[in-house]
Amino acid sequence: HLSLRRQRQMCIRDRYDVDLPGGKVLDVEKPRDTKTERASSVSFKMGSLLKVNNIQGTPLLSLGGANTNVIGLYNQRKGSSNAASGIKIGEALRHSAETWPESELVVGLGQRITYAEFDAKVDRLATGLLRMGISRGDHVANWQTNGPDWLLTWMACVRLGATVVSINTRYKTQEVEFILRQSDAKLLVAMSSYWEIDYLAMISEMVPGYEVSTPGELQCENLPALRGIVLWQDEQAPGTTSLRALEADTPDLSALSALAVHADVEDPVIIIYTSGTTGIPKGAMHCHRVLLEGRDIATVSYTHL
Repeated sequence: HLSLRRQRQMCIRDRYDVDLPGGKVLDVEKPRDTKTERASSVSFKMGSLLKVNNIQGTPLLSLGGANTNVIGLYNQRKGSSNAASGIKIGEALRHSAETWPESELVVGLGQRITYAEFDAKVDRLATGLLRMGISRGDHVANWQTNGPDWLLTWMACVRLGATVVSINTRYKTQEVEFILRQSDAKLLVAMSSYWEIDYLAMISEMVPGYEVSTPGELQCENLPALRGIVLWQDEQAPGTTSLRALEADTPDLSALSALAVHADVEDPVIIIYTSGTTGIPKGAMHCHRVLLEGRDIATVSYTHL
């Protein structure tokens, strides 16, 4: 399998159970890191169901089902690697939805979402973000725990040509503010609270007065690029909107298609910051090609297990 970690060494211990041919199970554990977040991986399965568990063993997020792939779906049809054929992640997701519409793609946090349902949700959320002023080249900070909404936010940004800036949910206020400022994040998607952490209180420290702002028109002296705050799920707070509210928009497929025309395999899709243990955290940018080539390498490794 291929595991794309949102931060370097972000999990205390991630346990992966991968079903292999012949009824065998591959059991892999990541090393312990007590300073950072549990189960922070976003994993794309390479054959059978891949489960991402937290340290207690409760599944937070599962992706994929039998005989399906999230990325790299043009190999069989075109006989070449995704990177070589210029396929982008958003196109791979669309093709998956057309090929396996009823297969489950995401299972986690009480949700079970099929490929077709997820693809439609991505279109709706991308349209909502577009109407908030997010478009190609913009940076959207994703401060959510591992779950369906994290993946949904990322894929919606990919569809717009925007770049997700992944933020560790265990970071303190000063660390998050640095990343928001240094990355020129235009939008912050966050939880209000989780694991007894009050994220709204932290946002109040970073963005004083956001409660009286209009989402999309926020003005903050400390974070001059930031224009709005979006809360996960259907949570609402003064001065914010929610993912479900943005997702309620009728998808503007013509606008999304127009943006897709300009997408390039070298476009950045995610910025992952280093831990900053020995210095100031630095953002590493990853494009479609890097992630797709990584998937192709993982596929070769998987077939030789």
